[in-house]
Amino acid sequence: MQRILLLFILLIHFAKPSSAQVAGDTLITATFNYTQTQHSRDSMIQFPNLPGVTYEKIYMLYNMRCKNGLVSPAIQGQTNIGCGEWDYTCNTYIVDSTKTDSVKAKHPSHIITGFNGATYNYTTNPTYTYYQYNQQNVVYNATISETTATIGTGATTSTSPFNANLTTSKSQYLWTAAELSAAGLVAGDISSLRLNVSTVGSATQFLKVRLKHVTQASLDNATPDITGFTEVYFLNTTFVNGSNQLNFYNNFNWNGTDNILVEFSFSNAGNGTDNMVLSDITPFVSGLVSATNDYSFNFTGNNQINLGNANFGNFNNQISICFWNFGNAAALPTNTSILYATNAQNHRQANIHLPWSNSSIYWDAGFGGPFDRIEKPATNAEIEGQWNHWAFTKNATTGIMNIYLNGTLWQTGTGKTLPVEITDFMLGGAPNMSNPYFGKMDEFSLWKTELSQATIQAWMNKSIDASHPNYASLAAYYKLNEGTGIVSADASPANATATVAGTPSWSIFKGKDIFKNFATTDNRPMVTFVQGVYTQTITTITVMDSVQNNTNTVYSFIAANNNIIPFDTNIYYQSGYTYVYDGNTNLIIDSVNVPAQGSINITQLDYFQRYPSAFQMVSFVTPYGINLDLGMTGKTWVFDVTDYAPILKGWKRMFINGGGERQEDMDIKFMFIVGTPPRDVKDISNLWRVEATGYQSILNDDRYEPRSVPMNANATSFKIKTAITGHGQEGEFIPRTHEINIAGGAPEFSWDVWKKCAENPVYPQGGTWIYDRAGWCPGMATDVKEMDITPFLSLPGNNTIDYGIITAAGSSTYWVSNQLVSYGNPNFVLDAAIVDVKNPSTKVEYARTNSTCNDPLVVIRNTGSTALTSLTIEYWVNNNPNREVFTWTGNLAFMESVDVALPGTDNLWGAVTGATNNIFHAEIKNPNNGVDGYVHNNKFNSTFNITNVVPSNFFIWFKTNLSGAESKYEIIDENGTQVFMRENMANNTQYRDTLQLGWGCYSFVMTDAGEDGIDFWANNDGVGFARFRTTTGATIKNFEGDFGKSLIYNFTIDYPLSYEELYQTKEISLYPNPASNQFTIEGKNIEKSHIKICNQLGQSVVLPKDLQQNKITFNCASLSPGLYIVHIQDEYNNNYTRKIMIE
Repeated sequence: MQRILLLFILLIHFAKPSSAQVAGDTLITATFNYTQTQHSRDSMIQFPNLPGVTYEKIYMLYNMRCKNGLVSPAIQGQTNIGCGEWDYTCNTYIVDSTKTDSVKAKHPSHIITGFNGATYNYTTNPTYTYYQYNQQNVVYNATISETTATIGTGATTSTSPFNANLTTSKSQYLWTAAELSAAGLVAGDISSLRLNVSTVGSATQFLKVRLKHVTQASLDNATPDITGFTEVYFLNTTFVNGSNQLNFYNNFNWNGTDNILVEFSFSNAGNGTDNMVLSDITPFVSGLVSATNDYSFNFTGNNQINLGNANFGNFNNQISICFWNFGNAAALPTNTSILYATNAQNHRQANIHLPWSNSSIYWDAGFGGPFDRIEKPATNAEIEGQWNHWAFTKNATTGIMNIYLNGTLWQTGTGKTLPVEITDFMLGGAPNMSNPYFGKMDEFSLWKTELSQATIQAWMNKSIDASHPNYASLAAYYKLNEGTGIVSADASPANATATVAGTPSWSIFKGKDIFKNFATTDNRPMVTFVQGVYTQTITTITVMDSVQNNTNTVYSFIAANNNIIPFDTNIYYQSGYTYVYDGNTNLIIDSVNVPAQGSINITQLDYFQRYPSAFQMVSFVTPYGINLDLGMTGKTWVFDVTDYAPILKGWKRMFINGGGERQEDMDIKFMFIVGTPPRDVKDISNLWRVEATGYQSILNDDRYEPRSVPMNANATSFKIKTAITGHGQEGEFIPRTHEINIAGGAPEFSWDVWKKCAENPVYPQGGTWIYDRAGWCPGMATDVKEMDITPFLSLPGNNTIDYGIITAAGSSTYWVSNQLVSYGNPNFVLDAAIVDVKNPSTKVEYARTNSTCNDPLVVIRNTGSTALTSLTIEYWVNNNPNREVFTWTGNLAFMESVDVALPGTDNLWGAVTGATNNIFHAEIKNPNNGVDGYVHNNKFNSTFNITNVVPSNFFIWFKTNLSGAESKYEIIDENGTQVFMRENMANNTQYRDTLQLGWGCYSFVMTDAGEDGIDFWANNDGVGFARFRTTTGATIKNFEGDFGKSLIYNFTIDYPLSYEELYQTKEISLYPNPASNQFTIEGKNIEKSHIKICNQLGQSVVLPKDLQQNKITFNCASLSPGLYIVHIQDEYNNNYTRKIMIE
């Protein structure tokens, strides 16, 4: 079977299973492709399932390109148009639901909402939190002096400010300085107010009056005044018909020039009847009044709100989310999601951590997977203990995501272009009540547009109505003002009712705390401002207010049959101390002990969580994308996945996770090569479920604990495949020792998980691509360690297998995949295979050493049970009938491989037909001078491009950076001999080295001892450069300075094609070609040139010649047939090479 690597990249035909059943035939299964970057890379794939058909090899062709083949520049807003700015984990899985993965887990015997201790004491009786207030009753004993200023005639009436039909209320009224002065008020203390009640209603409890100097001429409910007031009156008050005087315990000193804003607020135990007061209509908006009771919803950890979705549809490119919230300081910060939205595939579309346990706020939006995110650390005042207005917006067209706090831009991010689609939306937590929010929410609105900052500011303090400029884009509006029950009405045009899951908890705003949703009015009470001096008595009256505490829902569980089963659910109040707070300072001043009726001790239940087996096929990390160009056809990595043959059958779920599944364009195919494998894969299984785990859980055996593993009775040999990547600052950049242990005792396998990144074949990248990491590098697959565990097993039966880590520290998290592969006996006694060609090659894995003109490098493997000690390798280029022959000797056990360097002869490379698309062929024969057991694995073909051809005269122009001593460069010929070298260079210095090299193959090798090249952005070494120039100064090659540890540039001098043939630097013609008796060289002043003709051994031959102007004719009748090289040096010492075939 011939395996042409070109097929890996240029496959255009998909074989039908019914016709591909002969050894050497190939089946192709297409999976994900470039069109799915912004969609789910999670699909059901149909793999071949042909009875009786086996596969010699299964390859996974893993192609990646930057989005749409574009390049992301280092320009704000454009860093994600091609490859993403950052590196992302991008792991590919196949799910076999006939197998099961399990994870050791613990589950609490009880989950109690709003409680996180070990012992819960409870009562069934309601408990309360108390607030103590000191009210002031002022009684005038005698009047020393008194003046009054009455404003208004009482021409009409108003229910405000004592509208006791509401439970709580706040009203504000404005009197201008002009009105006050005209009525006779003078600068100085105001001692009381008088209002006329025409109809007496209910008493107003906790009545407060506050005054403030202001300058505005009218009031606006978009910007109500909330702070800066002076409290002058606080008393439970019952009104009478006629004049009612509110005596101040704290006089207000009017400055005589500013307007006065007067605020009235009260909080009753329930709804009553209004107190009608005499009032007047003003020519301006003079009042802000509470129109309804104002409630909020309280998330307590045991409740969520599921929104109706009648009007969600496709948000596509724009979304805005607005709400007020008040975080519970007793519970925050902790891991929360104050809201969470998904699409039809149940992928995260919108999520807000407000906050996470690190006190940072995260705003996520986009099509699941690598959702777009912005984040910022928050202060305590921003997340708890006070009401804040938040607005979260995204515009996927501009790529801008914003967070606004109280109308001010708080955080922004660019390059966020993932669109949003939402089908389900929940408030108060993530699905299944995970990451519950603790605190209050009010006035939630959802928009299908990006709201502007001006609009947010204009509407944050008032109810939304049809006059809103973006009303047509309002998808949902929940005022959360019901105050009771398990439903909340949608005030948007969608009218989709939301439902409460769990125990509902509503809170009413006390009158003094109301700060929004005022109605404007021009109906202002008639008020008399009194300025008097009295002898008076002020009596402090202590009053208590109580708020019923939230209940705790107690969920009880039992462990049975390795499952956690809900047992029962109860609702209790927590007993113990409840507190009395100062109503003004909110400081604790006393406590009340509530006796317990019962107690619950919370224990841990041990069990195993079970999942369908998800096999990690490839662990990969996307490259840093700034200025990275992977081309329109991308780069293709080839992975041998033959070990997964038992699961790559029929319909299987395939998915990618880790964050990079939607970061770049990907095209993934599977190539099934029909035939007999060296040994049958009897089974493959995950030893543990693949997941990211903190190191402490590994050390404690909470994850990857020792397991008793049954060994497949039909297998004779066993292998563990391990892929590990470390993450977190300490986990990513510090090597750690990992181990596999069989049956206890000392570990049989121990190794450092560490990957060198400075010679990554995908370079240069943005970011810190050169830094070594724990098992991975950006733009590369994770290292896979394979361990033959057969000698350490006790067969048949179960064996204990354990994975562990010696030690770690800090933020060390590890993705770990451990797979057990079970094999049958070898299928061949004597057999060998050629499994790869490393040089010459166009494969991305070998890009650092290709293109090449040196010795070819192939990989052979013993695929028979007999030790392989010798074989013959025939190799050739293109259609050259003259094959090169090499005899390999050595000693390879079954399935052992070795790299074999083959001599690169003139005959081999002389068959090159052009600069690109040449094919190198290799075929193995005569293993151990015997008969090969399986002929279909004996050939391997590799497409390659020739190296650059350089003129014989050129110079190296090199400039060091600020670490010149780290740099070294050298020229090495095809025999491995160093023909030039420069090192120990000075800092920031230029060097020019002129070289004249003979015909042949060379390597320019540039190394950096610091492994950071000569032009790396993240150090302080400055910038160097390296260039090849002709002797006349023309550019031959500019080398990349950000090359990491080393750069290898293979080139030839006039071989296999001349520099002039490739680049046509001088018009010199040679004809006829081929020739038999004579040939002519023609060109300007050619007769002045020195000409030497050599055979393929480099030996010079002398021929008769006839010189004419611009032409020389050679008699070649005496030459033996074959290829000859004609070297020409003109009068300016420029060198040219031509080839001629003599027949």
